[in-house]
Amino acid sequence: MNYKKIKIVLFAVAIILLIPIIDANTINITTEEGIKPNLVGIIYGSIWYVGGSEPGNFSKIQDAIDNASSGDTVFVYEDSSPYNENLIINKTISLIGENKDTTVINGDSKKSVIVILAEYVHISGFSIQMTGPDEGTSGISILKNFSLISDNIILNNDWGIYIYNSFFNSIIRNKFLNNDCGLSLRTSENIIKDNQFFNDGIYLISSGNIIENNTVNYKPLIYLENQDNKKIEYECGQIILMNCSSITIQNQTISNTDIGIILSHCKNCIIENNSISESLSGISITYSDNNIIKFNDVFLNRNYGIYLYRSDYNILEYNSCIENTQGNWDHHGILLYRSNNNTIQKNHLDDNKVGIELDYSCDNIISENVISYNIYIGFKLYYYSERNMIDSNYIMGNDRGGHLFGVSHNFITHNNFRNNDNDLVLEILQYLKFSFKRFPIIDGNFWDKKRVFPRIFWGDFTFIYMDVPYGGYFTIRLPFIDWNPAKEPLF
Repeated sequence: MNYKKIKIVLFAVAIILLIPIIDANTINITTEEGIKPNLVGIIYGSIWYVGGSEPGNFSKIQDAIDNASSGDTVFVYEDSSPYNENLIINKTISLIGENKDTTVINGDSKKSVIVILAEYVHISGFSIQMTGPDEGTSGISILKNFSLISDNIILNNDWGIYIYNSFFNSIIRNKFLNNDCGLSLRTSENIIKDNQFFNDGIYLISSGNIIENNTVNYKPLIYLENQDNKKIEYECGQIILMNCSSITIQNQTISNTDIGIILSHCKNCIIENNSISESLSGISITYSDNNIIKFNDVFLNRNYGIYLYRSDYNILEYNSCIENTQGNWDHHGILLYRSNNNTIQKNHLDDNKVGIELDYSCDNIISENVISYNIYIGFKLYYYSERNMIDSNYIMGNDRGGHLFGVSHNFITHNNFRNNDNDLVLEILQYLKFSFKRFPIIDGNFWDKKRVFPRIFWGDFTFIYMDVPYGGYFTIRLPFIDWNPAKEPLF
């Protein structure tokens, strides 16, 4: 008699039968309409075996999934691990590994390791990893509702778990390790509970989830939603605020996570005196207005130091954004995208790939910052960023001190440009309506040395005179002039 196989059968049946009663708070979501159905109910079906030495067992997990019917269990032995496969689950099954430490599924790094295309799927007991992370691929990609992912190790992926447009899924008691992003959550009404994150964390853009009792690098992951008038000053591994107001985050030391601090749809919050390093990114502010970010040290992150997306009337001051250069792209000390009327003053933006960039962002004030020794560009104004004031900054030692690309009416005034390889690159764009008055204003800057005559820059001017694809524009070279260059350094 094969006692090991009998033991495995009893174990798998026990798992299936116990799922509905493990923890009612874990596998149900209470909404205004009441309790939603259990994520995985009692399933009576066949058990299909993968690996091991018994005759009739499958050698590939996908073959067992293809032969299974809805309601069945696929049990995977550790003996034949690792399993070098990318799996598609398109039916309601339980996929159970014998031992999460030794039952390994290796993806091919070109696509997600497991893609869930059915409801009520349960995955437990695996190490799920890729041979190398490609951007946009996942350890587990959940594209349907009501799945339970529990007690797995998910490591070395671009995204550990990716949940998109899917609801009432539970991610419970998993260990996330060395993913570029541990869990990417892009929908609501899911449960994220009792997970451990190491060298990664959570990224989310939606409210209405239950996120409880998770840790990042052995510190608590703090998630607040619809909270007001609180102070977070105890030690945390990652902090995420959603729809909050008047929250103060201070005196944190956060490293080796996804994004250290996330504010989404928040207002009147203060982020001060924090240190965030060696993470995917430092501070992310999205759809959030009238917040203050000050006296933070944000350094050695792979993407950006501070990011504002569709966020207006915020103040960023006295922050140090240094050496955010670890990724593969043009990463930034500070990046604004579609964010207007913000004040960025008295910050140090040093040794990044780009010191500060504004994309589609208007009416911002960039003043009294030290922008120095950035690898590519000190400050960059990009596509339709208009009426921004770049004033009284110290711009030194960059490859390009400033770059205006696809913009027109901005103010570059009273800055010190020192020892840049190229002080100012101008690629000016106007659309349908031509106006000299909307050319950039360049006035009163110090350009490396005492000057008696005006400082002339030759730049490209593109005018789009007809709104048709692939045509209706011309580009010419024009001089842009600082008529009143400073004779001595301004400060």
